[in-house]
Amino acid sequence: MSEIDTIHERAVLAARQFKRSEKELLDAIIDVERRRVWQWKAYPSLHAYCVNSLRLTDAQAYSFIGVARKSREVPELRTLVSNGDIPLTNARRIVPVLDQTNKKELLEKAKNLSSRELDQELVKSFPEKITRERIRPITENRLELKVLITTSLENNLKRMKDILSQKFKKAASMEEVLEFMLKECLEHHDPIRKAERNQTLVARQRENRKAMSARGRRISSLMANRRGPIPTSTSHELSLRDRQQCTFVLPSGQRCPSRRWLHRHHIVPRSQGGMHSFENLTTVCSTHHQFLHGRERLETQVITFRRTRSTVK
Repeated sequence: MSEIDTIHERAVLAARQFKRSEKELLDAIIDVERRRVWQWKAYPSLHAYCVNSLRLTDAQAYSFIGVARKSREVPELRTLVSNGDIPLTNARRIVPVLDQTNKKELLEKAKNLSSRELDQELVKSFPEKITRERIRPITENRLELKVLITTSLENNLKRMKDILSQKFKKAASMEEVLEFMLKECLEHHDPIRKAERNQTLVARQRENRKAMSARGRRISSLMANRRGPIPTSTSHELSLRDRQQCTFVLPSGQRCPSRRWLHRHHIVPRSQGGMHSFENLTTVCSTHHQFLHGRERLETQVITFRRTRSTVK
């Protein structure tokens, strides 16, 4: 066998192994989601598990998760991918639009068409669902935003463009319109900016707390421990300290990246005398809040069990 043939055979073998590995990874991710392995391993989401634990890229994680989840809805998709009848690349393409009503037609196209031909068919039939939002770098400091919008949103953007052109005394660009609207929105709704505006007040309150008498501290402690919402000033302090990001440390050693669905968590539980104090509170996402409370319940059960055994002895 010549050197050319040897290299060719090695490439063919590697391609087969690559396809087999893709199918095995898809099956594994389906099982990971079914048993919620990502949650047991203290990750905030399946996507975070795929990126941080499995070391997939964002794009790879979204692709595998999309096919895995769609396979539960349309089991035929998993069967055809596992048998090698549909390439994983084609399976990823039909995921946004595949359902029980069109599965026969789309699975057949995914099976017989090339990726390019399939893209053309999908864009023709489902332009709104297939055209994905994206931000693409153009230069070091410039990016291109691609997103579909409704005619109503277009009218609002045009109106805003007229308003800003009048305000700036020059024709406003769409970039200036978006930047202005986002700044205004963040100024009024971003918890971190709200906290920064209250920073002077918070600093003054800290000084007041230091100067409080022993009696005042006891009263403050009792007030902090009462049932009711967390004081606004304390919530602002937490936003500044935690920067509106989950503080849970993942098994990989990284801080949880989640900035959505955030909760305030009592380090010492309220049931054990924990207070609404700045030092006793931290920011966690809903998944890790649930995980921490589950761990607390388990620890309580272990302590109760040990005490019961000790009493029996």
